[in-house]
Amino acid sequence: MWLLSLLIAITCVSGALIGYDSPKQELFILNQKIKILYNLIESQCSTIVVRRSAAQDLTDPVEVVIARTLHQKLLQKYHECTQKEKIQAGTQVRDCQEYYEKGETKSGVYNIRPGNNASQEFSVWCDFDSAHGWTVFQRRSNATVSFDRPWDVYKNGFGNVDGEHWLGNDKIYHLTQTNQILNIQLKAEDNVPAFGTWQEFYIADEKDQYKLTANTTGYNGTLIDYLSYHDGIPFTTSDRDNDQLVKNCAINHEGGWWYKGCGPVHPSKNGMYWGGYSIDAIASLMRVTRN
Repeated sequence: MWLLSLLIAITCVSGALIGYDSPKQELFILNQKIKILYNLIESQCSTIVVRRSAAQDLTDPVEVVIARTLHQKLLQKYHECTQKEKIQAGTQVRDCQEYYEKGETKSGVYNIRPGNNASQEFSVWCDFDSAHGWTVFQRRSNATVSFDRPWDVYKNGFGNVDGEHWLGNDKIYHLTQTNQILNIQLKAEDNVPAFGTWQEFYIADEKDQYKLTANTTGYNGTLIDYLSYHDGIPFTTSDRDNDQLVKNCAINHEGGWWYKGCGPVHPSKNGMYWGGYSIDAIASLMRVTRN
């Protein structure tokens, strides 16, 4: 802690100065901060290994810019690792909304733990805007990841959370017990981007076939609210047929979904079909948050 206190003290003193008397003075202050940050990262951030740069020994005023850049990079690394270390130390962060409430604003990969069990901790992509921290559970953008997967794969999730992925039905179940505001964003080559936001969205656990609840009350958006048409419907995959037709809609549309019949909303080989919007939305994002 004394290193962090020293860093804060140096920052306060240097910040109180109205400029520096010379580039050499600024370089001296930056070098002290850099040395402290290296020590902080090495002592507190087991997930990050940094190679000490010779910048801390620079004396030429021309190199002030290099020192400034290094200082900013080390600050960012320290911030990132301390967030991760808090999770690993057992500090529970339930969702991306809680990161937002703690002041986080940079979208990216974070660890969350919706329940009290440490085994329920997993990585997600957090989207931050001016009002919420959104937890992303589905993203498609370039059709590089196949969504034609069996039940157990949908249960556990697939893809990479920083790219195309399905988070996993078990994780979505735990997440949506508290995060029940759903936002869907679609983009198609033949149409302008569209969205929909539902105030009540959650799924049941596996014993109830991940049954969907999607309440149309309070809905707003530019998409036709076809999702509530699927309200009360269990999940279907190519190897577990829970839809209401003789044929398996997951096989027909090459992806798992809450099929009531085979439409009017469902995944497609390249993206997502949404009735009244586009035959094939090439980019889709599904994310949840709470009030």
